Amino acid sequence: MLPPRRLEEICERAQLNIAAIHSKKWAVELRRKWRDTFATPEVDWRNIRVEWDVLGTPLAPALERGAAIRKYDDLRFTATVAWVTSTLDYTEVFEVSGQLPSHSWWRQEIGASDLYIVESDWRWSFVMTHEEIGLGIGPYTVLPHASEAHDETAF
Repeated sequence: MLPPRRLEEICERAQLNIAAIHSKKWAVELRRKWRDTFATPEVDWRNIRVEWDVLGTPLAPALERGAAIRKYDDLRFTATVAWVTSTLDYTEVFEVSGQLPSHSWWRQEIGASDLYIVESDWRWSFVMTHEEIGLGIGPYTVLPHASEAHDETAF
């Protein structure tokens, strides 16, 4: 996991305006809403290690790998405000505005770490995993489960 100060420095290098740094307690609510928005109600979170474990499954349909990168690199231009964090666990969340960097820029900066980007209107989320480099797991672009996200042609 990226330490919050390191992620803050990365956001600053990306020339993102950090409007707020939300508390660890606030992050718990972000995680709850992320789960409610991007995964189906059938997910039993007691048995899930990290949220991205369900992405790309029927429990949370998502674009994966190259398709996810291409979609994110299009969607990033639509976000005026986003939340950026290295985990949906108990850690600080950065509320940023400005042009989100490309996937390749983030990957170069964060190395083998996880990254969650959530568009502030909850229209999409982009998730990068530490296993992307070595094992090819992720990244993922996901729409809310109640939308057309179940149909990959909607992307």
